[in-house]
Amino acid sequence: MSGIQIFKSRIDSKKIIFYLLILILLAFINFYIKPLIKKEYLHEDIEKFNSNVSWKINLIIWGCIFLFVWIFKAKTIQSRAESILVFLFLVIFTFMSFTGIITNISLYINQLTIQEKEREVFLILSNNIKSEKYIHLLGNEISITVYDEKNLEKIDEIRNKNGLKPLNEISNRDTINIVFKKGLLDFKYLK
Repeated sequence: MSGIQIFKSRIDSKKIIFYLLILILLAFINFYIKPLIKKEYLHEDIEKFNSNVSWKINLIIWGCIFLFVWIFKAKTIQSRAESILVFLFLVIFTFMSFTGIITNISLYINQLTIQEKEREVFLILSNNIKSEKYIHLLGNEISITVYDEKNLEKIDEIRNKNGLKPLNEISNRDTINIVFKKGLLDFKYLK
């Protein structure tokens, strides 16, 4: 058996490769997918996905794993009872730790296919305080505040590409149209 010896115990090279692949996957999710999701989805839409869809995907994944283990690996009644306890522990642990990962991967998959485009009309509410202009966009179901700075920058970037005035040059109480794309999972995003 080939492997590496660390602290007087031998670690199999297959396990090392497996753990390295997991680390690479987690790094890819945290350093590429997560910033992309935060840039292209409104904060409200990410929270809506977390509360309405993410837990369902989590249960489906762990349900499939549980069925596989219960049917193919657990042969005795005692091992089946143990597999139920392990399943419950994994579900609770996953909800606490991996919900963000599942959300990021799901929303990334959502962007792979454009199902339709949706136009939303926003009312601009702006305040000038100490020579700075603070902008709030108010839509039917969505509001984008000054705290969603990345989303405001993304909207400005899209407006710039289309040859439209930047948000800080639009008057208070004017309206603008923003086109969102709806993806595979029927969640909208900016792109």
